[in-house]
Amino acid sequence: MKKILVPLVALCAFSAFSLWVVATEGYFGFLTLARDEPWGLQVLLDVAIACFLYAIWMVRDARERKLPVAPYLVMMLFGGSLGALAYLVHRGVRAVAEKKTTGAPETPVVSGPGLVRP
Repeated sequence: MKKILVPLVALCAFSAFSLWVVATEGYFGFLTLARDEPWGLQVLLDVAIACFLYAIWMVRDARERKLPVAPYLVMMLFGGSLGALAYLVHRGVRAVAEKKTTGAPETPVVSGPGLVRP
């Protein structure tokens, strides 16, 4: 359950904060910051690179687990890390559901080259 709780809490909290920022500053408010401040541009590029790399991992992971990935890619395109967090929640919920129906151990939450954490 912890594997679902952490990304779920992060998703809910960050979604609420993002909605507030968009409501007060507008959807494209980040472009003004990126245009006017070098640090704003640096953070924007950093997040874009991180989301791109996460999307590559997410597509591969979704194929292995037979999970839908397109909705989360679209969400990442328009909402950044909200799509990544939503995918992690879906992934965790599916793992718990499979464990309950098959009695098999949960799949790892984090995996990558040389890294597997049960």
